[in-house]
Amino acid sequence: MEHVQHMAARFLSEEGPYGSRFRADTSRVAALVTLFMDSARRTAGFLAEIDGAVVGMFGVFCLTHPITGDEMASELCWWVEPEARGTSAGLKLLKAAEAWAREQGASFLEMIAPSDRVAALYERLGFERTDIHYLKRL
Repeated sequence: MEHVQHMAARFLSEEGPYGSRFRADTSRVAALVTLFMDSARRTAGFLAEIDGAVVGMFGVFCLTHPITGDEMASELCWWVEPEARGTSAGLKLLKAAEAWAREQGASFLEMIAPSDRVAALYERLGFERTDIHYLKRL
């Protein structure tokens, strides 16, 4: 749990993909970890380790698309510590999430691209661009 809270804090810090738009709430992160461990909710969480140290996480959930009826999976969070980027840790997390989504009967995996650099990675991995999301603080 401590590793996930640390990574969530980094993900939501200035160095993360969203800058300072959000802040990590440790109680919410703890609830999220509990949710990922509840397979009845069609959620899963994966951790990546290098030499026994946790260096990445991937959270995913499945749902029935409300318009099409397709079973699909959606990324909730994907983080690899900056020091571990360029290793196979991130790709292993993605592959584990894809395998889990297929086991759930999902036809699609939806990913979030917070930057053009991440979008280019997804395209190299076979994902197709479908939407661009915008965020406005209210």
